[in-house]
Amino acid sequence: MLTFKNFIQKKLGSDNFVAMKQSTHLVSVHEAVTQSVAKLKEKYTGIGQEEVIAEIREKLKTIKINQMPEEFYRQAAIDSFERILKNKDWVEHFSGLSLPELLTLVWTAAKDQEAFDVAAIKDGQGKSTTPEKDTEDRLTAVVEYLWRAQREYNLSAAGTDDISKLASPACLPGTFNKIVEAIEFHPIVTMGKNQKDVSDVVPAVALKCYGELKDDEKEKYRTALEAVADLGDKPATPEQQELANKFKEMVLEEAAKEMKIPKTETKLIDYVKGVIFLEYPVPSKLSEPQVVAEPPLPRRLV
Repeated sequence: MLTFKNFIQKKLGSDNFVAMKQSTHLVSVHEAVTQSVAKLKEKYTGIGQEEVIAEIREKLKTIKINQMPEEFYRQAAIDSFERILKNKDWVEHFSGLSLPELLTLVWTAAKDQEAFDVAAIKDGQGKSTTPEKDTEDRLTAVVEYLWRAQREYNLSAAGTDDISKLASPACLPGTFNKIVEAIEFHPIVTMGKNQKDVSDVVPAVALKCYGELKDDEKEKYRTALEAVADLGDKPATPEQQELANKFKEMVLEEAAKEMKIPKTETKLIDYVKGVIFLEYPVPSKLSEPQVVAEPPLPRRLV
């Protein structure tokens, strides 16, 4: 017999679904989201969005919230839901879906008990003996990721949250990813990390690009990057800005090749713009570059 808890233990290797936290800022997550959404769109068609959105609105009033204080996080989930509806005109460019359309799809998938029973039988286990409870557990998981999207930058790496602070939500693309993560337990969804992360690749590529410059160019680029990052004694000149942009373009090209993704990937572009390449390639530190981790990035190249 396969219960919801048994299923996530088997698929995710944990009995705590929410503990399987993904970063909304990893390129690998974006790739997995794109693949998973394509599968969900193919499986669930002709859904009445208005009816599902109305159902979610009512469900948020009563569904159990597995976080204390319960009413605080219920309100965070409601605020997240309303923010999704308010931004209904924003469309994720890979899937062509708006946030309300995605939420409708994910909610429908979470309620699809048959999909989970088919997966259980295929896996050699019987159908769930508690289908109503299992469905409710899955919807609870979706709601949990709604409030998590709303409190994205309030949560520490350990998952603690200072509820005295105003909500600092995920950006719209991050919210999109977060909603898909909420359905990670679905049989056709795969959110595993199958690529190097942008935070691993970009610093190494930046150092490599710097190392390949001619000796007489290194000082020019280093000085330009420091000036643009406000690390120098004087403001960056137009010539230094041009050199910094040229270096960032080199890094973007090479990182995209390394990761086998388009160089138009938003998170790759943002990281290349944001990472501080220097304390980085100064000659004395070539063997031990220091890089600011993501997110958030405290200083940005402009």
